[in-house]
Amino acid sequence: MLLRIIVVIKTLGKNKLVLREKNEKIYQESNGNILSLIEMIANFDPIMQEHIHRIKSDEINNHYLGHNIQNELINLLASEIKNKN
Repeated sequence: MLLRIIVVIKTLGKNKLVLREKNEKIYQESNGNILSLIEMIANFDPIMQEHIHRIKSDEINNHYLGHNIQNELINLLASEIKNKN
């Protein structure tokens, strides 16, 4: 599942697209490109569906779709993307 999120962030970064917006909640309006693409992937991917289900049912509080983890991934991937361009 983490690999899917990394690929989404790398793809958005390579294409210089906005990653997030003010809303950071899954399946809500204006939640940004990261979460929008994760929602799309969840339509076809049972692993992502399960992770989202666990988030929505409050089974997990610290998850890969939260802004802290997103920030970490963005920072880690930023230099890689810059070096390849």
